Amino acid sequence: MKNINFHHQHHNEFSFQLDQPSLGMLSREYYLDDKESKYKDAYLKYMISIAELLGANHSHAVSEMNAVLDFEIKLANVSTG
Repeated sequence: MKNINFHHQHHNEFSFQLDQPSLGMLSREYYLDDKESKYKDAYLKYMISIAELLGANHSHAVSEMNAVLDFEIKLANVSTG
């Protein structure tokens, strides 16, 4: 997440904030715990169905959404919760 804000007293100054990205599932533990794979499977199916509703063909949606899930797993591994 990123924010750019005006300084409340000095209107010609800005502040820029960076924060950890938010993940698609509620908790990073869903990504990290193999016992939670049913949640990962359901999330992947959901992402694929949304991609298809937006016009992607099935094989492309499967490929791309698997890449998205892999990326989110990597983010979960480096995030602090």
